[in-house]
Amino acid sequence: MTNGLDDAGGSQIPPIVLVVEDDRDTRDMYEALLNAEGFWVLKVADAVEAMEYAKDFHPDAVLTDLGLPGGSDGADLIRDLRADPDFEFTPIIAVTGRQPRELPSLRGLELSAVLLKPVSPAALVERLTAALHDSTVLRARSAALLERLPVLRERSSAAMGRSSRSAAAAAGRRARPCPRCVQPLTWFERSRVGEEQIDYFEPCERGCGLFSFNWRTEQFQELAPKRGGSNPRGPGTEGRD
Repeated sequence: MTNGLDDAGGSQIPPIVLVVEDDRDTRDMYEALLNAEGFWVLKVADAVEAMEYAKDFHPDAVLTDLGLPGGSDGADLIRDLRADPDFEFTPIIAVTGRQPRELPSLRGLELSAVLLKPVSPAALVERLTAALHDSTVLRARSAALLERLPVLRERSSAAMGRSSRSAAAAAGRRARPCPRCVQPLTWFERSRVGEEQIDYFEPCERGCGLFSFNWRTEQFQELAPKRGGSNPRGPGTEGRD
């Protein structure tokens, strides 16, 4: 990996890696390896201290053992980190000396890798570098989406407005005044009788009668209510529009 320091002025902060490992020799080994690759290393021995360091320093990646002392193990630490929105895209690599069948359940945990001890230095650096690259891409996509959200909301609102206006216009075209009292009639359904397009309405609320409207002639027709029904449809009806 290329050294994370800026060659021109040495002002660029290198990637910060939080190493969580209860074995002191292993912690020191990780520190020496990652320092040589241009990373800054923070070292802690348990999950509680790891969360404190994570909140204080916001590391670019976390390298944690799964078997940690105290009431919280590595899996608990990972869950706590993922529950915090600040660490949504932070790469987490888990290392363990246990056999796969002996590992705690990692279902639902977003991990960049799970490495078995002893970990090859080259493999560790390669996985860490790849995870940091993927994290950068995800952060960039997330930032781009956040920038676009106002525009997307505006377009969505505009589309909903157009839909509402179209629905209102359609309802307006269906609405008709009673031909006798001019009281608005309640639209019931639209049907086709042969080549005619007919709108049917509920009975006039003022008792004027029951009417249909012929779109071709633009004329109302008074209907006789069928026995047992309030809104008859004319003969030859083929179905609703």
